Amino acid sequence: MLQHAKGDVVASRLSLDEAERLEPDLGAIYINHALLALYAGQFEEALAQCAEAERRDPTRFTGRAWSLRAKIYEAMGKPDEARAARQQAQQGGGG
Repeated sequence: MLQHAKGDVVASRLSLDEAERLEPDLGAIYINHALLALYAGQFEEALAQCAEAERRDPTRFTGRAWSLRAKIYEAMGKPDEARAARQQAQQGGGG
């Protein structure tokens, strides 16, 4: 995400795509894809990437995915969904 911090979103996406090719089950890749989508205002894509992070790496990224979902729902103007997502994150994810 250093590339994104420098304003190079294209390089960020390319790095994540390469990481995904090498380690397809690493949840952090999808969390970072979700962050890029959130920053771009692509909320549905961001939510899909959170779900993918959780699916690929549930033991390490379920709680993180729910925390990020809360931020996405806040950005979408959906406070009830954001609150529910925060509760899921606090409970360690799951449903």
